[in-house]
Amino acid sequence: MSGLIIPERYSSLLSVSRQASLNDIKKRKVSASSMLSTASSAAEFVVSKIEDVSLGIKYVDEMRKGLKEAFDDGNLPVSQYKEALTEVKNYCKPKESEIIVLKRQKKLIMDDLEEIVPSHARLEDAYANIIMNKVMTATAKQKKKNYNQSAFKKGVIAFYGAEQDSENDGDIDSLWCHLTGWQALADVKAAHIVPKSLESNELSYLFGAGEVSLSDANNGLTLHRNIEEGLDSGKIVLVPLSPAKGEETKWKCVLTDKKIGNKMVYSGIKWRDIDGKQLEFLTENRPARRYLYFRYIITYLHHKKEGTLAWVEDVEAKGRMWATPGPYLRQSMLISLARSVSDHFLPEVFYDQTTFKEAEADESATRPQEEPGMVLSLANRLKEEKEAVLDKEMRLKDSKSDDDDDDDDY
Repeated sequence: MSGLIIPERYSSLLSVSRQASLNDIKKRKVSASSMLSTASSAAEFVVSKIEDVSLGIKYVDEMRKGLKEAFDDGNLPVSQYKEALTEVKNYCKPKESEIIVLKRQKKLIMDDLEEIVPSHARLEDAYANIIMNKVMTATAKQKKKNYNQSAFKKGVIAFYGAEQDSENDGDIDSLWCHLTGWQALADVKAAHIVPKSLESNELSYLFGAGEVSLSDANNGLTLHRNIEEGLDSGKIVLVPLSPAKGEETKWKCVLTDKKIGNKMVYSGIKWRDIDGKQLEFLTENRPARRYLYFRYIITYLHHKKEGTLAWVEDVEAKGRMWATPGPYLRQSMLISLARSVSDHFLPEVFYDQTTFKEAEADESATRPQEEPGMVLSLANRLKEEKEAVLDKEMRLKDSKSDDDDDDDDY
């Protein structure tokens, strides 16, 4: 089935009308493939890719019907019919998975392409990098209903090339922390940028997609376990530096609670040591900006409610609150969500260049009139996530206190 050419051993068995239909689809697919090669933007490329993949699926579906007709007419032996169906299935299955992801995450794929194209020679190469990870995540999600943190960690480590083998036995003995470098295996976590608990139709609507998978590797970072806890609790935010023209965007850590600056992250490293420090990456792969921006907004809203915003001065870049503009979040929902979470209105500087009103590629099934209910639901999820983080902090403090009491006994 490769190249959409009817195998000679089958073509003569198909009806003339069926062969004509297949040839027509093939011509249309050639045209779509040509559009792919000349696409000048991520949006053009994704639209052409959807057409190209859809026509490929339509072709094999037409082929399947023709083979069934030939079999029913007694022109195709059972063994050959089964062999042909296997070929059709082998071609079609990955394409069907691809088209589902393409349609459900159309806007997100366009956004990701725009972000990573500079590090790839062709749009097709950048797309291949993105779609492989998204299809793998979607397939794993279908097979296992329960979330698999181990699979997420493996994906994030592979995405960032964040593992190092031992010189002695070749086993992995250290993992890369984007802020502190190589660390012992047990000390590094795969941190979700946007918490997994927020994955929902409401979040998909906010991002302008039919589906958002927070298990994608570009929603993760490898961080020392104490720094991961700092990200979860809002002690730190990760923000972009204003990029020079043609340069890769750089990211830095900002400490939101300066009072803990002299406290230890771990032996030898204090929180103030990573305040303002740039993240370091070992490969060309980067986290998605939309996830980092949403995490920043979450942190800002919680601090706004608590009245602790002195750190914001360290974030501003040339009069903007986010140095890399883009259509990350749905403006109307973000404004309402901010009001619901923090009891304050979100300043315009937070959304004038980082939101969209109606996304061109919006695949969300939610209607605008449903937005107020979506806002309340997502606000409740954010509240529950915050409570879970606070509860975890309390348990860690109690555990540390118990350890200190045990030490006093000796």
